Amino acid sequence: MQLNWAESAEMKASSFSEVDIGMIPSSGHQLMFEGSLYLDDNIGSGINKQRGYVYDNIPVKLTFALNVYNFKGIIRVRVNLKEYQVETGQCIVIPEGSIVDYANNSPDLEFAMMAFSGVNFPLLHNSDMVVNYRREFMNQVQVLSLSDSALSGLRDSYMLLRHVVEDETITNKHSVLSGYIYSMGQWVFGELNIQKQKREMQKLSRNDEVFLNFMEHVQQHYMMERSVSYYADLAHLSPKYFGQIILKASGRNPSEWIGDMVILDAKAMLLKGTYTILEISEALNFPNSSFFAKYFKEHVGCAPGQFSHQFLIEKKD
Repeated sequence: MQLNWAESAEMKASSFSEVDIGMIPSSGHQLMFEGSLYLDDNIGSGINKQRGYVYDNIPVKLTFALNVYNFKGIIRVRVNLKEYQVETGQCIVIPEGSIVDYANNSPDLEFAMMAFSGVNFPLLHNSDMVVNYRREFMNQVQVLSLSDSALSGLRDSYMLLRHVVEDETITNKHSVLSGYIYSMGQWVFGELNIQKQKREMQKLSRNDEVFLNFMEHVQQHYMMERSVSYYADLAHLSPKYFGQIILKASGRNPSEWIGDMVILDAKAMLLKGTYTILEISEALNFPNSSFFAKYFKEHVGCAPGQFSHQFLIEKKD
């Protein structure tokens, strides 16, 4: 009997306490509310004494959405094969299901982080905030530059949010937290609209536009579609011409980008250690585990089991 992947994934879904969110340096300020909202920051913790932090080459597929607000310093992170640099006065929004395999920060980093478990913002349910979030952030990473007023507003709202989570005497926490989360969302969406208006004034070349759309489509469909012709059809181009455009824009063929995304997810599931090779092959829409193993070995140079085994050996060392 074929495994129902949706049921398997649901059974093995991780809570915040089980998920490695170590791609951002932990400060010891972690807070959690009802398993759906996770907060961390290093505000006021002596940022100049921190060491630079590096998280490298261990892909993790996020089971939560992640917002990081950068008040000082630089964060570099690679998500879904693309590298981002988040500078002072910027925030990065990473949707649930994204795969992070590299991050580092400057020693002077001062940040606040919010993680949301599940597809909805916690406590907001079916509000317009959820609708806007799904439209703007469900399928792609966004780095936003924040105005001084927005940055200050977000910092103040975050600190109030922390206070409410920490204060055991507050009885109507759901209502109060909803208000602060909604307020932070409005700051972010206000800055997003300003940034979108600026982007509309800066026209991309046709090749760059095709490439960006291609990468967005790959992130949405790689688990089911690995054919270059599928993505060429979405762009209304012949596979040959489509391949030439992607190669010219990125220096790589579309099949390489697609394969890298599939392998990145496969590595993340293998290293998580809770999925069998059969479950991974079904999740990535391979006919069977043998096809998956062959595909993996062609791209990585070793069998899936060997890859996991080698990682465990290196981790012990």
